[in-house]
This record gives sequence, C-alpha cells and structure tokens, in this order.
Amino acid sequence: MSAARLLETARAAGLSFEVVGGDLIVEADRDPPADLLAALREHKAELLELLVPRHAEPLEPCEPVLLSDGRRWHRLRAVEIPASAPQDIVALMDNSRSRHVVLVADGHDLIVVEPWLSTLLAETLIELRGNAGGVIAALRGESRRRLNNFGRGCR
Repeated sequence: MSAARLLETARAAGLSFEVVGGDLIVEADRDPPADLLAALREHKAELLELLVPRHAEPLEPCEPVLLSDGRRWHRLRAVEIPASAPQDIVALMDNSRSRHVVLVADGHDLIVVEPWLSTLLAETLIELRGNAGGVIAALRGESRRRLNNFGRGCR
C-alpha cells in the first residue's frame, strides 16, 4: 500500500496526524486496528514526507528580528533532532561562536543571536538552519556534560 493510500485509510478509520519536529504523532478516538498501526510504523518516513513536504529550492537566510541593541535574533526550526550530534557540527558551532554568536536550544528550535556588527556569513547561517537538529543535539550534549561535572563537584 502506498503511503498516500495508507494515510487516507488511517484518516477514514478516525486517526489524525501531527508532526512535531521529526516525530509523527497519531491520535485516535478509539483503539485502531493493530495491522493499521504496524503499517503506519513501517511507512513512517514516507508519511512524514507527505505531511511535511521538503522544498526543492535551496535554503535562504531567514529574516531576523532586529533587537533594540543592534543584535539579530533568529529562530530556526529543526525538522528532526538526532540522538547524538554529527561530528562536523562541532566545527560549525565553533565557527559561529568564534564570531560571538550565541546558540541556544529551545525545544525543536535553534535560537541564533548575532552580535551588533556581526561578521557571521550568510552561508554559515544557512548551514546552521540546515543543521539545526544536529546543533540542538550537540547543545543538549554540552548541557548534560556540564550537569554531570557540576554534580561531581558538590560533594
């Protein structure tokens, strides 16, 4: 069964769908048939593609919010967040931070704050946007390490 047909069948059975980050949330008024749930699990990737279409055109820099002190604030939505950060993300983060950019993970959003008179290249911002999930994973890893180290020092 194609993913489109499966989606149609599931909706006819009373299921509704929501995509949060890379997660497919399925809600139902009553217990759906087990075989339908198994098919949904099996075709999750194709269902996500149908529910969150990917754009063929390249990413453009997003329009920032200009803060009163001259800083620029960006909110970049992650499509999915990997369990651990890819190795090349560290270099991207180091490059951004060397230009005094602040990176903050806020749920499935990556907050990027550029300083006044920023030297951050548009290409780097596009790369941050395209790798928002990996950067969030790396930031979460940094937080876990800080918490673990903090806990050891307070005995």
